[in-house]
Amino acid sequence: MSETAEEPDEVDSILAQSVKTTEEGSDPKTWYITCFSEDGIWCKKFTEGQEGEDLWRMEFTDPSQYQKVLNYLQSFAEGEEVPHAEEEDFWRRFLEEDAR
Repeated sequence: MSETAEEPDEVDSILAQSVKTTEEGSDPKTWYITCFSEDGIWCKKFTEGQEGEDLWRMEFTDPSQYQKVLNYLQSFAEGEEVPHAEEEDFWRRFLEEDAR
């Protein structure tokens, strides 16, 4: 199955736990889908008319990390953009906060 997308909404409809961010002013249009599961977080980059590109994947080291991420995501209104959602470093720092 091809992961080429013409519109970001096509991607949204197939992902359950995900956040979409758009690269403002990009031509062609570029967006990122960051996905969350009990196993970890991963991010894909999509550019209009091209195949999706895997950017990064991070596995959780503790089951409580998934709940921490969900709690954070639920602090945003539906449809509100989650800052830094496509940035692997953000999530690493976020998950390490309590580990210190």
